[in-house]
Amino acid sequence: MSNFTSSHTNTAKSPVDEAKTLRKKGNKRFVKNLVWEIFALFCVIIIVSLLKYGNHFEQIFRFYISNIIYLLILLVVSFGFNKYERKEKVGFYRAVDKYFKSWLITTAIFISVVYLLGINISNLKWLIITYGSFFLFEFALLFLRYSFRRSVDMEKTREDEHLRIIQKGIQAQEEISVDAKHQTPIVGLKSIRNPEIKELIQSHSQKEHLNRLLFFTFSQFNLLPYIDKSFDQIINLSKINRIRFINKFHETANIKLCQGGLYFVCAETLDQRKKRIYKKLPPIIGQIGWFFDFFAHRVSPRLPYIRKFYFLLWMHWNKPLSYTETLGRLYSCGFELVEEKVIDNKWWFVMRKVSAPALNYDATYGLLIKLKRLGKEGKPIKVYKFRTMHPYSEFLQEL
Repeated sequence: MSNFTSSHTNTAKSPVDEAKTLRKKGNKRFVKNLVWEIFALFCVIIIVSLLKYGNHFEQIFRFYISNIIYLLILLVVSFGFNKYERKEKVGFYRAVDKYFKSWLITTAIFISVVYLLGINISNLKWLIITYGSFFLFEFALLFLRYSFRRSVDMEKTREDEHLRIIQKGIQAQEEISVDAKHQTPIVGLKSIRNPEIKELIQSHSQKEHLNRLLFFTFSQFNLLPYIDKSFDQIINLSKINRIRFINKFHETANIKLCQGGLYFVCAETLDQRKKRIYKKLPPIIGQIGWFFDFFAHRVSPRLPYIRKFYFLLWMHWNKPLSYTETLGRLYSCGFELVEEKVIDNKWWFVMRKVSAPALNYDATYGLLIKLKRLGKEGKPIKVYKFRTMHPYSEFLQEL
């Protein structure tokens, strides 16, 4: 079985391409901020008009005309303050400063125009209430947006930290130090109740004085404290469906194992999940239950906008995995298959560490997949095609 190695080629962008990319991002950011502005104003206008005027169409029409004038003034003032982050991202407090100044000046101009021109606008008080509510609503949206932006930045920070740990582990010395050998007590297999699992592990434990790590966990942080390349065996009794970031967990296990070390993991595949649901429920209800389970946990996480709500609610717990994806993830993380066995309606895999992780985070899961190809004159382009294989199946071609 051949080893899998990762090759990373970085193609430097020309200054022209870099400028185009920055301009596209700036235009996208500008349009997004502009749409949010108009959306916030009209949400408040609709609510206030319904509360104040009910079904009086004529009064609602005048109310809307007044607010459209206000919106036009607001857009002009906002452009003057460079409010919509076209060229650069700004911090939260600077953004609040821009939004407050543009709102205050717009409101002052609008009221001044009304008084100076002697325009008869009934219920000016309600217009002022509208614009005050608009600023509060816009401030709330701004706060949520920047909170999300900070959370995304934190994810990027965690990603960089994980890559730093993995790279450090890859470069660690192969020789196991005395400290590494005694970092954990000698772990036996008495705590494993299932005789089949115990037998599977024992059949691959002929070496004397094994440095073994045995645990039941779904968090990679339980692996991090141990010395890199110090274990002959890592055994996780928890199924990998429960792991928040599966590949990161496998990659961490990879750097904690010595070369040729064994990694014992289990997973519930789609067929096994279906069998479990059918066994738990009556025949017809079981089919309905499987359909909704498949759509909720397999389809929805792959839809562009719905996936964010899914991960917010479910946090990846007990995710459905196909057999191919399960094994492909392990191969992408530098392991090869030694033995596999079904125990308690779960696949158990005995994997051997053969290489460093590929660190492939570009896997796609939807019906349409995006691939990088070379176009005219060697220019890199992106092409879309319908999915015909499982995610990570490209790592199983030799197998």
